[in-house]
Amino acid sequence: MTLAVSAIVETTTWHEGGAIDLPDALEALRAQRYPSEKVEIILVVDPAQARRWAALAPRFPEVIAVEAPPGLSYYQSKGIGLRRARGDVVTYVDADNWIPPDWLDEITRPFARDERIAVVLGRMRYRSAFLSRMWDAVWWMHAYDAEGPVDRVYATNSAAFRRAALAEHFYDDPRRYRGFWERTLTDRLLGAGHTLWLNPRAKFTHDFDVSVGYFVRRAMTRGYGFIALRQEYPRERYWLFTKLPWLMPWIIYPPLLAKDMARILMKTPRLDLAWWEWWKPPIYALAWMPISVFVLAGMVMASLRLPVVEPP
Repeated sequence: MTLAVSAIVETTTWHEGGAIDLPDALEALRAQRYPSEKVEIILVVDPAQARRWAALAPRFPEVIAVEAPPGLSYYQSKGIGLRRARGDVVTYVDADNWIPPDWLDEITRPFARDERIAVVLGRMRYRSAFLSRMWDAVWWMHAYDAEGPVDRVYATNSAAFRRAALAEHFYDDPRRYRGFWERTLTDRLLGAGHTLWLNPRAKFTHDFDVSVGYFVRRAMTRGYGFIALRQEYPRERYWLFTKLPWLMPWIIYPPLLAKDMARILMKTPRLDLAWWEWWKPPIYALAWMPISVFVLAGMVMASLRLPVVEPP
């Protein structure tokens, strides 16, 4: 049976001048081989993007546009789309994403495998550029896994049974840190007995600025947020984070750096590199080491409870 799908696109990621623009994302959804009568496309329009969407809307009459209240976060915007969705399955695509024509087929296929599967994740790739391959290795944790269950949900390149998503209150994000709501979702889903599933064939491309400045800002935010998240959790095993937060950077940073290096050196060659390109991972590792110092800087700033600049 072909499942009805609600594809939710939010516009807080609609960047000007990117290699992938919102029209590309909508055209990619329009070009899916999935039966069109089984797909509804819901666009959550951020107030800042309302004028741009008004100019673009005549090109995409099939899109259901939902106006979002001002001041919503990335995750809250997704929640607006989820509440409007009517499909059996909801999928999430950002305005700076591109998906191949078989993406809906692949992202929904595993649901027929096991009734416990509530969320299916695909494999994410950043756009073709030299440093983007390093980004794949460090930031996309399941980039190299074989098909099967995984331990964490992601906000993009994912599909969820709508009933499970609504029951677990997907994306009711009350917090500032964008990257950590996924941990909360993961805890909720696994706690409810659901399975998270990776289908590596459901690939998509994510656009972003691969400048060194962007890496630095993201690295600082990563370090800052890692500590801040732990300080928010009043769990017994996190008592050290709240009692001695100044000590945490020096405990966390060395194994975090080692893990990143291992991902780059050991995993990257499996990510579609030809044999003659295997000289690239050592270059990525060397490039990442000085940038990773800013992860430590972010941790130190968080332990001192100082503000940090987040990437745009």
